Amino acid sequence: LRISLFVFFEGITIGYIKLILNFLNKQPFQITAIFKHFYLIPKYMALQLIYYCSMLPSFIFILYKFPYSISDYGTNFNQYIADIMQNLSTAISDEITGQLSFAFFNTYDVIILSALSVLPIIYILHFWCAQLLIIDKNYSIYQALHISYQIARPVKYTFYIVLLLISIATISMFLGIIFFPFVLIGLTMIYIIMIQYYKYLLKKI
Repeated sequence: LRISLFVFFEGITIGYIKLILNFLNKQPFQITAIFKHFYLIPKYMALQLIYYCSMLPSFIFILYKFPYSISDYGTNFNQYIADIMQNLSTAISDEITGQLSFAFFNTYDVIILSALSVLPIIYILHFWCAQLLIIDKNYSIYQALHISYQIARPVKYTFYIVLLLISIATISMFLGIIFFPFVLIGLTMIYIIMIQYYKYLLKKI
């Protein structure tokens, strides 16, 4: 059921992005159109799988340092991540807990995890346009990756955009605790900025 819901919401996300694309391109659009692009899910999720593969070394290292308990979490991976973040937050705020935690997760571990994170960061900087190309142009996976690599340079500008998007996401999440629609507003702003930058990069073709 969790997987089915995940796939369904991925389809909704694709439709929502397509809706924003049509709006920014001044093309006709209907709200119901968000349910009409589920056929793009296989290619869209294939690109996500490639990204997840780039994260695999980091993920394996995290599992090694923080063992995943099937009995405690089942398939609820989000709760596993939330618990890790909570433990780190507690370790930072509490000196004794921090000493115990950082004896287990020390500076060398931070260096190793940072090094392992380079691969997914490189993927994001070079291939973040690929999923938009599939949604917008219905390209093949190879075409989307190839064109994304061509247009997403120089990556330093993409890096600045990513920092901006992370800032918006962080602010909207905190505001969303107070009033949930702020999360949706922040998400829409992120998509609009991404798509506008994507349209600018497309001019390179």
